[in-house]
Amino acid sequence: MILVDFECACGRVEEYLVDSSVTKWKCSCGKIAKKIISSSGVYLSNQDSPWVRTVLDVVDRDNPARHVQEFIKHPNRSSYNNWMKGEKLRPADRGEKVVRWDIDPSRHAELIMKKKMKADRIEIVR
Repeated sequence: MILVDFECACGRVEEYLVDSSVTKWKCSCGKIAKKIISSSGVYLSNQDSPWVRTVLDVVDRDNPARHVQEFIKHPNRSSYNNWMKGEKLRPADRGEKVVRWDIDPSRHAELIMKKKMKADRIEIVR
């Protein structure tokens, strides 16, 4: 079994776990969708795609909202898109400049260590 993306004439792209020989799938609109992408190798339930793990790392698991819980239970492109809409997020458009912050790890490590030492300090007063 492999994880495969199917694209329908209606424009919908859906992801399904299917046998490797499957090249067409019936879309939820009723039309036939064609295979466009397939992941290589065997799909195991504990081996998520890297993008799923990345997104699941930032999802607030305590949020009771339906779109959040649905994405946590069934992490696929469809529930991901619903999660993005529910969180009022959107992917960057082509050509859109994405701001990346230059971070000096040594400077930040020093600041974090100073804050930790200040928080953990013990004072002895006579």
